[in-house]
Amino acid sequence: MLAACYHVYALWSQVEGSPIWRHVLFIAINLICMYGMIRPFKFFNYVVTLLLVQQCYSHGSYLILHWGATHLLHWPSVLVITILPVIMIYVWKRQLD
Repeated sequence: MLAACYHVYALWSQVEGSPIWRHVLFIAINLICMYGMIRPFKFFNYVVTLLLVQQCYSHGSYLILHWGATHLLHWPSVLVITILPVIMIYVWKRQLD
């Protein structure tokens, strides 16, 4: 929910200079994931795992570049990299139970 709200905000404010289509795409992905958390669908655990890999690559790369350029943490990336693995573990555990 928080990520969807961030992308809705970024869609209108152009916070980071990302293209509009990227924010629209991640709003849709976040809404699908919110639905999957409430009513898990078949293969949802794989969707979350793929999202985790993509987000760790994207936010992890940006975090390293941002740190190298500014010596400051990019907190949205830190949150994504720490929260998504916990969500993935929860989804897989719920799927296997």
